[in-house]
Amino acid sequence: MFILFLEAVGTSAGAEIASTLEQYGVELFLMGANITILPMLLALYAGKYLFKMNLFNLFGAISGGMTSSQTLAPADSMTDTNAHPIACATVYPVAMVLLIVVEQLLNLVFKGSGF
Repeated sequence: MFILFLEAVGTSAGAEIASTLEQYGVELFLMGANITILPMLLALYAGKYLFKMNLFNLFGAISGGMTSSQTLAPADSMTDTNAHPIACATVYPVAMVLLIVVEQLLNLVFKGSGF
């Protein structure tokens, strides 16, 4: 059922991709890819090399930081441990609160700028 949901969302989001690329160019796509991928790579590097986290805790923490608990499903099928859901459950509330606070701060900063 979840796959059908993702298919419907992807299809509706991708319906206007050609006109969006035509209007804004490939730079917008590349900026979005960088905004999405770079924080995860930085978290992966910091967790593995600076904090010496094990892989399941690290993936759970990254998943919680993205506020995307659906990303835990592949790890669930690979192991019997509960390390990754516990790490996700620890980070998720903090990330959600920060998401709300940062959004409100950005709203205050850019209130009169037309964004």
